[in-house]
Amino acid sequence: MILLTFDTKDNETLEFDSSNKEENKFNAMVHIDLYRSYGYNVEKIRCANTSDYMVIQDYLDSLNLNIQ
Repeated sequence: MILLTFDTKDNETLEFDSSNKEENKFNAMVHIDLYRSYGYNVEKIRCANTSDYMVIQDYLDSLNLNIQ
């Protein structure tokens, strides 16, 4: 399971809880890109699996580096 909280006015949290771990990561990254295109950033990442957390955090870090 992956939970992403964005800095929207109501701190919207999306949950990705498919039985397919790769599908969860893919969907999380797609939604990160979508929300960022509207100017929202990820405030909090919570994952049941540490490797999922690291992959998503690395992805966010690479996006942030490209902006600067």
